[in-house]
Amino acid sequence: QRAANGESLRRPQRWTDEEHNKFLEGLGELGIGNWTAISEKFVVTKTPIQVKGHAWDYFDKLKKEASGKLSINRDWTEQEHALFLQGVSSVGIGDWEQISQKFVKTKTPAQIQSHSQKHFGKIQKKSEEAVKLIQNILSYWSNGMLMNTSGTGTQ
Repeated sequence: QRAANGESLRRPQRWTDEEHNKFLEGLGELGIGNWTAISEKFVVTKTPIQVKGHAWDYFDKLKKEASGKLSINRDWTEQEHALFLQGVSSVGIGDWEQISQKFVKTKTPAQIQSHSQKHFGKIQKKSEEAVKLIQNILSYWSNGMLMNTSGTGTQ
């Protein structure tokens, strides 16, 4: 389906590597802002609006890479984790923007939020496992003591 202006009403699909490379080729040849021409001559599978949106997403990514805010497929370093803990201690859980700006400057707020969920999720799971272990020990000890006090158990 198409809107009145001819644009596709379909949900946008992820760009393939081939489409992105064609986009870069068109951008290099025609320059920024020529979205219709890039769409018609290079990325024929995308509308001008989709090309424009992809361009701004791409420029934003480049800007973040240049500022060190985007880390692609890189685990958190011990230093970044320590700064994360410092930030959480200082400003509290949830203010990811401030933690990103003042403490973990190499990560975006979204990356910090994701790290927080994983970090505190692991702590919660370990706590739950510890509680279960203690309950099992107490139950075992309690059953053993009951058996010993009735004269049927052994020591």
